[in-house]
Amino acid sequence: KNSTLNATEFLPLRLTKKETKMRKNFWMMVFVFIGITLASCSSDDDSYSSFHYVSRGIDSIALADSATLGQRVEVRYYTKIAQDCQAFQTHGYDIVGNERTVTAWFIQYDDATCGEDQVIQPYFYFVPQESGTYHFRFWAGADEETGDDTFITQDIVITE
Repeated sequence: KNSTLNATEFLPLRLTKKETKMRKNFWMMVFVFIGITLASCSSDDDSYSSFHYVSRGIDSIALADSATLGQRVEVRYYTKIAQDCQAFQTHGYDIVGNERTVTAWFIQYDDATCGEDQVIQPYFYFVPQESGTYHFRFWAGADEETGDDTFITQDIVITE
């Protein structure tokens, strides 16, 4: 037999649509696997790898005594955050009728060393949907003797 090769033997094979789709899916899965593997690698700094949520008492508030229906009202409060071991997360905002209860929530990093407390001023907006009196209660912490929750309260009157 002649040992020369035909030029068509070097051309790439033609794949069917199904084979092409399977090849694309295979490479997509390879890239997803590589991405997950790289994202799950831990860094050398694991000091913030675990945390839990804590609430801290609100020290004081800034809230108008009155507003008009539909007016956007800024609700600002003052609380403390421990430097280097806490981060402000969100407001707890519970609504029961015309009563609003506000709690400040933080992330507490388990293995971090806390520094001095620093005052922060989180805020949110309240837009009244009905006229009348709204009662705001801001969680100020637990009473040291009884353990009962204490609140700073303020009413805001909404007129049309």
